[in-house]
Amino acid sequence: MPIMKIIRKSCAQGAREAQGLTVIIDVFRAFTCEPFFFHFNAREVILEADPHKATAMKREHPDFVLVGEVNEVPIEGADLGNSPTDIVRRGEAYFRGKTVVHRTTAGVTGVAAALEKADEIVLEEIKKAGLYEQIWQSFAIILPIKSVGVMGDERTYENVVALRCVNSIDGMTADWVKLPNEVLGKIANRIINSVKGVNRVVYDVSSKPPATIEWE
Repeated sequence: MPIMKIIRKSCAQGAREAQGLTVIIDVFRAFTCEPFFFHFNAREVILEADPHKATAMKREHPDFVLVGEVNEVPIEGADLGNSPTDIVRRGEAYFRGKTVVHRTTAGVTGVAAALEKADEIVLEEIKKAGLYEQIWQSFAIILPIKSVGVMGDERTYENVVALRCVNSIDGMTADWVKLPNEVLGKIANRIINSVKGVNRVVYDVSSKPPATIEWE
């Protein structure tokens, strides 16, 4: 019986050294970090593509947790790289209530693309319903949390989009818009079905005050 010798290597160096029949498993580790941050009750996650800006935020806020790599090497001043294993080892006690600055180019690009698409859907459906001239401001927000969902027979762990529609005269005070249920349903269904990485849509029914119009 022939015997297959299996050699396991990792990262770019391992790929360069591989010979013979090679199976490469490419894991986007940066994408796997966010669920752990929120599972361990981090207060918020700031996605930053520029490593220098990420490092500057850490210097300005030493209590922030800085996570990220460039070419598989942790960035200057980083508390952690993009290793889910290391994140799990730190555990909830390390992340609870903290702000995490995550240097990730793909993550920033993905979130920006999803937000742009969600915003387009909100605007399109409001115009279709003839409500555009009646609403002072409307937009979508991707929340810094993950939501458990179901797609087919599989559980998903993806992003939440919040919708914000308000009427105001001067921006100092504002009332949330009572959108028709049919319009809300169309917006939510389109976002969930066409924006990759989103499995839940919520509607903000907070007035100003006490809430602000924008989300921060």
